[in-house]
Amino acid sequence: GRGVRQVLVNWLFFQVSIAVFLDRFLSASDDMKASDAVAALRQRQATRLSQSPIDPLLLRLSQLYTGDDSLSQLLQDLFKVLDCEGAGVLGSREFAAAIKKLDFRPRIALSESDFMGLTRNGALCGPGGGLGPAEFEAVMRRQLM
Repeated sequence: GRGVRQVLVNWLFFQVSIAVFLDRFLSASDDMKASDAVAALRQRQATRLSQSPIDPLLLRLSQLYTGDDSLSQLLQDLFKVLDCEGAGVLGSREFAAAIKKLDFRPRIALSESDFMGLTRNGALCGPGGGLGPAEFEAVMRRQLM
């Protein structure tokens, strides 16, 4: 009767409360990871002698991603946007031109030597000297860390 129904209602409320608590905990954890990444990037920018010209992009990325999987997806999407020719590879000139078109004020100007610095003098590039999706992700992750 009534006692069983009361126990079921209490049990159901308990389950819902636990689910809401876990969801809030996980959201707070993701927020802390993102804010830690932003703080780390700002700290790195403050202590570095030479700042990277793509720091505004790195800061935006660190604010947008919530975990490793979302960062990979974000970088894949960014690569597709930058690869306007659809060749699947970004050479230094194409990379610089595409980065410059992104909505940052002032515009991000990337020189050949900047590209070489980002790619460790080409060591992080693919066989043709450009960045494919995997190389692009590796370069960007290296810059974010």
